[in-house]
Amino acid sequence: MTLDRLTKRQRDCVSHAIKGLTNVEIGGILDLSPTTVKVHIQASFKRLGVNSRTELVWLVLTLENERLRAEVAELIRKNEELQHRDARTAA
Repeated sequence: MTLDRLTKRQRDCVSHAIKGLTNVEIGGILDLSPTTVKVHIQASFKRLGVNSRTELVWLVLTLENERLRAEVAELIRKNEELQHRDARTAA
């Protein structure tokens, strides 16, 4: 699962909501009414299968952790390839 399931506006609202901002604060930043922010946040809950902002934060952190793990694994793989290549060159 990724946040790609969300519209851009939903992602904008979620990115601020997970930082602990209220609907009023998010609306001020995005030039939306608090009610519109609420609608976007609730639609995000439905699309992502969560029921609260707490679950939303957990999901986003989990997804980010998985993304970072994949990046680290790829860097390790590339490093090992370089070490093997250098070892063959030196031999």
